[in-house]
Amino acid sequence: MNNQSILSAVHKCIITQNAAPSDITNYPNLNPSNIVTVYGTPGIPLIASVSGNVYFLDDHGTKGSSSIPFSCDEDGEASFRIQAPLSSMIEMNFDLSASLTISSLDGSIPILTYPLIFLGYMESTLAIEFIAYNYTTGAPGDNKTPCSIYLLVDRERNGVDHVTITVDVPVQIVGRKTTCVGKKNYADIPLLSDGSATIDLVCAKKNTYHVQLTATSDGDNVDFDISFLDI
Repeated sequence: MNNQSILSAVHKCIITQNAAPSDITNYPNLNPSNIVTVYGTPGIPLIASVSGNVYFLDDHGTKGSSSIPFSCDEDGEASFRIQAPLSSMIEMNFDLSASLTISSLDGSIPILTYPLIFLGYMESTLAIEFIAYNYTTGAPGDNKTPCSIYLLVDRERNGVDHVTITVDVPVQIVGRKTTCVGKKNYADIPLLSDGSATIDLVCAKKNTYHVQLTATSDGDNVDFDISFLDI
């Protein structure tokens, strides 16, 4: 494959950012990752490699390798997930920078390098119900690739069995019964037995949107913005 054909193989790459490190031993239901979506010419063999002590997740959502061969499908797309190192506890104030390189299959001609950004879990301002939360942002506005929210609630002490999410229309809450009031979508998200939940949000329109998480009517609120990007 010559240099020109390699350069024409990848038209665009969009990577979500800010996923937290995960601990699937102690917190098996929280498995944060950044999602890479590559747009390019179908069928051209390429290889993706990561540096900075991160790794690709395999099809089962478990730790894979630091490099994977791939090619874009007939629609000109390929996607995969990248995760930060596991930790013995949910980490606050964690940040890790790494990089993704896409090259020819033999690795001889690196053509594109992209930053990978991971951030730690955060606490709510009140830190009553929400023990920790994290979210990714910067997904393509394709109505299928999510920005994801990962959270842990002190379920037992506070008697909380769900959280309520409120998002701006037209953001959709994947797999949840949603109520639309005005320009907001609402959904109740049940908590697992350990107080954790993962929420996926998708959108077909480029913009920045507001998200609010509420644990109880008179307790914690968590507010932040997520962005969806042009394809």
